[in-house]
Amino acid sequence: RAKASHMLTERTGIESTAGLSRDSSPDRDLESTGLILGANIRNTKQYSFKGTYSPSELMNTDITYNCEKQTFDSNQYTDSTSQTVDLGYTIDVGSMLQETTLRIDLLYDRTKYLDSLVEKSENYEWRAGASHQMTELLNLSFYLGTRNTTSTYLIPTWFELIEDKSHSRGMIGQASLGYKTEYTDTTVSISRTMDNVSGESHLSDRSTAMMDTSLSISRTAQAMLSAQYILNRENKGTGSVGNTRQLTVNISPG
Repeated sequence: RAKASHMLTERTGIESTAGLSRDSSPDRDLESTGLILGANIRNTKQYSFKGTYSPSELMNTDITYNCEKQTFDSNQYTDSTSQTVDLGYTIDVGSMLQETTLRIDLLYDRTKYLDSLVEKSENYEWRAGASHQMTELLNLSFYLGTRNTTSTYLIPTWFELIEDKSHSRGMIGQASLGYKTEYTDTTVSISRTMDNVSGESHLSDRSTAMMDTSLSISRTAQAMLSAQYILNRENKGTGSVGNTRQLTVNISPG
């Protein structure tokens, strides 16, 4: 993975990343999605570009383009290419509410599938949120929004494949509470998202509750614990062939 950044002016900057990966671990996506993918080899190519502009010390605007291509060494899984554009705006409102920033995001995502009855999905998402330092030790952040999805798929008939479209809409959001002292660092969060599923041609309506905590035992030793509750739901509106639910509970000491 490679990364480069450069400040064009005092207020304008650019950043780019590129990466290649090849993996086959069945639990490679377990912590992030709660899903077991299987042991087939996945090849991922990813690159992104980000531009930032700060009109003042209290405001920041950024735009990010990301492209990711996934291919598998097995026709059991679906190859895909995803492109995402995210436009974000952040403002510090500390003059009205101490230690608080607000952020708004507008996002467009398009995924094309290879050798699948689902040809592509297009997603439009907006969200608004805030981050607030409640005390010296406590931090609260959250966002709420909506995601609109249009899936284009093919329906087999006796003589030909007929193209059709389906539409779905869902609320998304996240709330996170952080507690940090000299020796401990704990974060508790809940979220609901609608994301692509690696190797599949549908979206997952994902609900997550998680806790991450770490304790400094000495200058060189640290104990960690992560716990996750992840519920994935599929629905026909995002390209799935039926309604399924998958629950994952993951506890990882470290």
